[in-house]
Amino acid sequence: GKHMANLPEFSPELSPEERAFLQQVRQWVKDDDQTIDFDTLRQKAPTDNKGIFWLSFACELCTLPPSGSLDIRENGRLSVALRILYALLESNSHVPQVWSCRLMGLLYLSSGLEAFANVAAITEDLREQAPAIREEAQQLKNEMYAFLDEALVRFPGDQWFINFRHDYLEDEEDDADTASGAATQN
Repeated sequence: GKHMANLPEFSPELSPEERAFLQQVRQWVKDDDQTIDFDTLRQKAPTDNKGIFWLSFACELCTLPPSGSLDIRENGRLSVALRILYALLESNSHVPQVWSCRLMGLLYLSSGLEAFANVAAITEDLREQAPAIREEAQQLKNEMYAFLDEALVRFPGDQWFINFRHDYLEDEEDDADTASGAATQN
């Protein structure tokens, strides 16, 4: 799958245990395994708390599997990645990759929730939940917009953020308050 092909080698700073753990996480993400409780995994991670380990872990979790499936569970890949990245921001806000991974996590989670809200709206048992799910998706999207603005100021001229803005926001500018359609755009 094109999404997985360009994943980087793990940092040489990582211990063999950390690398083995990340390799296993990479496999679970690739297989889109949504039985895994990634939050428990986060608490049990075999690390002496290197920032590079947590960043690598979060970025693996924010990778799209070949199936393109988005894990929107509370303890799923994307929610847990966002938790890790939020914590990393406190000590590593100078690292652009913390920002870029967090933007991808916010994008994927908001898109996944938006798509789920659309399904819920036409599913009898879920219909009542649809507005709340849509609201959560919109909050994440607003957070993404604000976070991107901050990143563009903090890393001026960084092409990754300029491209992200161009790819995901240009067509949203005019109607930033309507949340339709984003989940199906590529």
